[in-house]
Amino acid sequence: MKKKHTHDGSSGIEETELIEIHPVDPQERLVSKVVEQLNSGAVIAYPTSSGYALGCKIDDTNAIERIRTIRDLQEKQDWTLMTASISQASQYAKIGNREFKFLKSVDPAGFTFIFKTMPELPKKTNSKRGTVGIRIAANKVTQSILEELGEPIISTSLLLPTEEEKDKGQKYHKSYASDANMLSFTNGFDVQQALDKRIELVIGAGEVPANSTTILDLTEYSQTGEYVVLRQGLGVI
Repeated sequence: MKKKHTHDGSSGIEETELIEIHPVDPQERLVSKVVEQLNSGAVIAYPTSSGYALGCKIDDTNAIERIRTIRDLQEKQDWTLMTASISQASQYAKIGNREFKFLKSVDPAGFTFIFKTMPELPKKTNSKRGTVGIRIAANKVTQSILEELGEPIISTSLLLPTEEEKDKGQKYHKSYASDANMLSFTNGFDVQQALDKRIELVIGAGEVPANSTTILDLTEYSQTGEYVVLRQGLGVI
């Protein structure tokens, strides 16, 4: 990542760095470099089991606002926490024994789970309903980054408007369940080209699938034992 000084004295991004990390055996020094960038306030684009996502530290308000600008998101956006484990997720989402057993019974790679938030989650990342999306990282590179970081990253899918949508001049505010008419990404090079000079770091890890996750609302699961499918995608119960 290269930075330059703008006329108002703030730092701007001169070039977005692309770091290629082995998708099966992530190099520790490169994982550490990503973690260092996150701790320094970077916005990153990283691979998941369902395409690329944008992420930053959960308490970095400046980086969160930059992601909001890139995606043109609403003030009360439905954010997702990308986590290394259920245990890590439970620090910020209300996951009781019943929910824990349910999460252990499914393959987390195909799902985004909606929970009520814990007080530890910064208010800036709360939705209007006081909920947050939870994903358990299945991508080996991303999981390695989260384990070294020691906390989740606040995240949203990397979806940009198609040329047709740009021509219409439409906004593209997106909630958990609406990803239509958007461009998704499956490799780091394309992401770097699309977001050069707008974010600090892109993580390349080979080709990743561009499937949408299945979104399950589990906010009432502890009381009712029932969930609501907000979007059917990759995950199957």
